[in-house]
Amino acid sequence: MNFACDIDGVLDAFPAEMLALCSSLQAGANHVYIITGVEEDAVTKEDVASKEAYLIGLGFGKGSYFKLIVLPKPHDVNKAKAIKDNDIAMLFDNSKENLRAAKGLCPCWLLWQTKED
Repeated sequence: MNFACDIDGVLDAFPAEMLALCSSLQAGANHVYIITGVEEDAVTKEDVASKEAYLIGLGFGKGSYFKLIVLPKPHDVNKAKAIKDNDIAMLFDNSKENLRAAKGLCPCWLLWQTKED
């Protein structure tokens, strides 16, 4: 199965727990996609490198996830497209807007402690 997690407010809010979850899913022959956004209308190589460095700083190295996908604005529309394009079976996010866009595509988990209105 393919799972997706957001970085900001999800992986970085609970790094130890989310690292254990992602690593366990990967070890169980699943794929974990990290799908996150930038506050721009386009994604640069520098944006991707910055997100990769941030993941490494959180402890997410090789084997803890399958693929990093960095999206431009609008995040909800682009995240829903990435979910569909990558056959994501479950999404972990803290944005109610992102989850509304994805709810018809896969089950969604809202991290309530860090939710965005």
